[in-house]
Amino acid sequence: MAWMGIADTVKAINAQTVLHSVTKASDWIDCTSGFSFTIWALLSSVAGSPNFSFYVEVSPFSAQYLNDLVAAGTDGVAYYVQASALATGVTTKNTVLRYTSTFLDTPFLSLRVKAVAAVGSNDDSVVSVFVTKFN
Repeated sequence: MAWMGIADTVKAINAQTVLHSVTKASDWIDCTSGFSFTIWALLSSVAGSPNFSFYVEVSPFSAQYLNDLVAAGTDGVAYYVQASALATGVTTKNTVLRYTSTFLDTPFLSLRVKAVAAVGSNDDSVVSVFVTKFN
């Protein structure tokens, strides 16, 4: 009998237009450490080329609590571990980003992804980011 794992995909950033030099952060997502994660992005731009860097932050607090802090404007670095780079200078329109850093070895309950448009990114650049977790 084969063992089957659990897989779940969340659209963390849904087709957001991000101007150059701007950061778009996803909501916090319930993600328990111990799972494996694949984070991937879909980029597009009509007028030119997109240029993004992607980061991950993790926290020992629940996603609902963290999202409430964000809404209140009181979230800060005391509540999460600073961003760790997934990839920088991504300009291709469809890119799979796999996160394998030891940064995720720290126990956590929540995760969020940040997409940062580089200075040279077109202002009509659109980004979608997906998080797939599986065990």
